[in-house]
Amino acid sequence: MDAIFEKAPDPVDAVRNGMRAYTTFGLANPSFYKLAFNSPPLFKPESYLAEGEEGTLLFAGLRRAVEGCIRRGRFKRMDTELAAQLIWTMNHGVTLLLISNPNFPWADRKRLIDSVIECTIAGLSARTTAAKGRRR
Repeated sequence: MDAIFEKAPDPVDAVRNGMRAYTTFGLANPSFYKLAFNSPPLFKPESYLAEGEEGTLLFAGLRRAVEGCIRRGRFKRMDTELAAQLIWTMNHGVTLLLISNPNFPWADRKRLIDSVIECTIAGLSARTTAAKGRRR
């Protein structure tokens, strides 16, 4: 994920590419994904973001990408932690639903994933806030 976040010159593209890679990984490794993210938590609250852990490093990369989007005015000004958690929540939701409910009559899988990513980014976009202000 670090390579994905660092490779894209545009921070929004970094977030978009990271979201797509996350979902692609989960769908390619459904047993691992369910074990990691859909099992009863064994961690104490302070263990979730333990320094040096893979999950902590992954989330820190997402947080840095989100921070870049906010700093460059691409995402609206908001709490970075909240924005990163919102992205993870949306990404995790579509990934787990596709894994857990394979017989649901989903729309085209790629189209659904792309739409979740684009709706999430649009909801955080600074342009969304600016456009609302102009309509008033």
